[in-house]
Amino acid sequence: MGNSRRWARAIIKILSDRRPDWAERWIELQLDRTRFAWENVLSWEDVGELIKAGVISRPACDGYVRLMAGAEVDPETAIDEDVLEHDVWRLFEVDTDAFDGVPDPKKIDRERWRRRELADEDTPVHERYYGWPWRLYVLAHQGRIDRDRLIDAILNAFWRDFRTPAQGGLLRFLAILDPTADETAARQATYMELLRNDYGPVVGMALRSLETLHRANRLDARGFLEAVPPVFGAVTKTHAQKALSLIDKVTKNAGGHLPGAITAVAAALNHRSPEIQEQAIAILARWKKADAAIDLAAILESAAMLAPQHRRALAALTAEPASPVETITEADRHSDSRDSDQLRSRTAALLNRVAALPEWLVEVCGLSRLEGKLNQGSLPDVFDPAPTACPVLSGVEPIEPIRDVDELIDIAFQVLSGDPQPEDEERLVDGILRLGASTTVNLRKKTIGLRKLVNEHFQGMGWVDKQIVDAPEFLVTHALLLLIGRWLGMRSLVSASETSYLNRIADALSRQLHGLVDD
Repeated sequence: MGNSRRWARAIIKILSDRRPDWAERWIELQLDRTRFAWENVLSWEDVGELIKAGVISRPACDGYVRLMAGAEVDPETAIDEDVLEHDVWRLFEVDTDAFDGVPDPKKIDRERWRRRELADEDTPVHERYYGWPWRLYVLAHQGRIDRDRLIDAILNAFWRDFRTPAQGGLLRFLAILDPTADETAARQATYMELLRNDYGPVVGMALRSLETLHRANRLDARGFLEAVPPVFGAVTKTHAQKALSLIDKVTKNAGGHLPGAITAVAAALNHRSPEIQEQAIAILARWKKADAAIDLAAILESAAMLAPQHRRALAALTAEPASPVETITEADRHSDSRDSDQLRSRTAALLNRVAALPEWLVEVCGLSRLEGKLNQGSLPDVFDPAPTACPVLSGVEPIEPIRDVDELIDIAFQVLSGDPQPEDEERLVDGILRLGASTTVNLRKKTIGLRKLVNEHFQGMGWVDKQIVDAPEFLVTHALLLLIGRWLGMRSLVSASETSYLNRIADALSRQLHGLVDD
């Protein structure tokens, strides 16, 4: 470090004394050659000294912003007004590690932050964290930077191609700022735009903010209904469920918004999850019951991804009821034959459903004798299964297996993006062990982004031997990362000399999924 500082002072003196016309280009070249601030001989303060001396103008390169992001700052660090006017806002325009380590908002003592008190060992509630987010928080509280501009900068940053840790840190920083109802209401159009963001946690944040506005009777219902359909194009079920719930609430006492609400719910019918489709149909059925004039025929035609059982339910909602006169006439004329045909049809449908059940379930439930009982006109056997013979009754609910490699890639993305369903990690492990040796069209191309995510998580977490990393911003363990990496063939993630138990587990699983170990 001492040698580095001597080099830095020598560079500053040479450039300040001689002022070559290439100084600015040379500085930018040095800054852009490195990814991390600590790799530079010059510090952010050194470059600032050259700027103040008029040797160079303020660097426009991204490397300067990365250098600033790595500077050691706390609430007492003196910062020039020029930096506040120009430089700090570039932290929201360039992908840096400035926000990677933002603490959990629940661990922040905001009052102590505002008082600029440094943490010590006797203040467990006060997060021991120093960095640009804390500095910006204090500057906004002091009025030295505009709080509105700070909130806008964070929201705009969600549209940039930042790494997942940076996106997560910005979300936590926004939660620490805790925008007021007025601040949120003034930006509700921005929050609505974020409903189509590619990063799931950002969509979740936007939905929560809009729901808060609805509870305060300040939500632009028409704008929300127009903006919400993209939520149903994502894989995540949680956000789709919340979006449907909010649509239902918005229209509960505002019938004038029903046409827009029907269009929004129609988008949910093409969600890949049958559960979301079922929730959407339940809402449509309730609206149809309240207003029989609602026409759902066009919605049925557009629901190309609707599961068969839900398509039948929606078709029933679109059917026109027969007139009373026609019903009576038809019943008088053909009642016996119609009832007989219906009975045969229903019996056949019932037996077909039984035939589709697993054999063990048919036997346990006494359904193997159902056809004979029906032919005899007697009741089926009493349903009295042994609890141990029925996994569902014994509390062992099987997970929904991943069907193919494409779905496996989607679930892996969802888990690594920090917004999984409770069972997704278990499904992912099961899917890798079953499908790990399988492939799909353009597998390498489809997993480029996934490989990037795995690398980012490893860089952010570091190595911890024989324990699971407590990193809620990543929501993934070393063991799971290793398993995903081995599935993708990312051997370079682990050094040949690494012998931790996590690698031994990953090696065993890897050999098993490639058929090199006997069951």
